Amino acid sequence: MQDTQDPAASIEDLEFEARLEALKKEYEGVVPMDEKERKALEEAEAKIRDPDENFWNPQFWAMVIEDLKTVEWPSRKKAFQTFYISQIAFVSVILLVLFFDAFFESGIRTILLGEPFRITFDKILKSSGNNPM
Repeated sequence: MQDTQDPAASIEDLEFEARLEALKKEYEGVVPMDEKERKALEEAEAKIRDPDENFWNPQFWAMVIEDLKTVEWPSRKKAFQTFYISQIAFVSVILLVLFFDAFFESGIRTILLGEPFRITFDKILKSSGNNPM
C-alpha cells in the first residue's frame, strides 16, 4: 500500500484502504443536515417546476404536439398484423391451459381415485355435459 497519494490519480486507481482514506478526507468537515431542514428543502424543491411542465401552459402543449410528430406510428398493415398474431397467441395459450388442466386432472383422478384415464371435450371445458347452452 502506498503512503503518498498522487492528487491527480483517480479514486478508481487506489486500493480499498486508500480509497477509504481519500473519501474520509473529502467529507472531513461536513456536518449532517438537520432532519427538519432536509424535509423543508425537499418540499421546496418539489414545489419548483419548470414552466413547460404545467399542463395549462401553451409551451407544454407545443412540446406535446412536437413529440407526437416525432413518434414513428406503425402502418395499418403492421397494426393489424400485430393484432392478429396476439389474438392467435392468446387463443392458443387458453387452449393449451385447458388441455393440460384436463390432462393433469385426469391423471390425478386415475392415480388417487382409480378412475380410468379419460380426456373428453366436456372435461376440457369443465362442463357437466347435461347443461344446454
